[in-house]
Amino acid sequence: MQDFERFDEALEDARSSYMNDLSRSLSLVLDEFYCGLKTVCVSSATGEGFEDVMTAINESVEAYKKEYVPMYEKVLAEKRELDEQERKKREEEALKGKAVHVVGSAKLGDEEIVLETELNAKIDRIHLGGVDEENEEDAEVLRD
Repeated sequence: MQDFERFDEALEDARSSYMNDLSRSLSLVLDEFYCGLKTVCVSSATGEGFEDVMTAINESVEAYKKEYVPMYEKVLAEKRELDEQERKKREEEALKGKAVHVVGSAKLGDEEIVLETELNAKIDRIHLGGVDEENEEDAEVLRD
């Protein structure tokens, strides 16, 4: 799979078939994929070349740390920023025209959580227990 031209020549006989066109397209994708892979020769019988395998693995780990981790962190930071903007936008829309009273705040890790409630809002119940306690409370609620 390392020589696209030879593969293409093998498909020349039946040029118009859908499967040949699909195979040709997929082989181009695979050719692009394989051109970036590092390969090393190693003997499973004698272990000859295993040092080259370990060297290639270490080089790949370093490339991952240098190239992909910063790229991932950048994408993650952009996503967090977009999520924060969306949260603020939803918050502003929800609070439009409503009087808000700050009840208190709490710190959870690095984030500060502000507890707010609308003035004159009725709070039926607040659950502070686990799932089992919540299920027990739900069982006690009268159903209409």
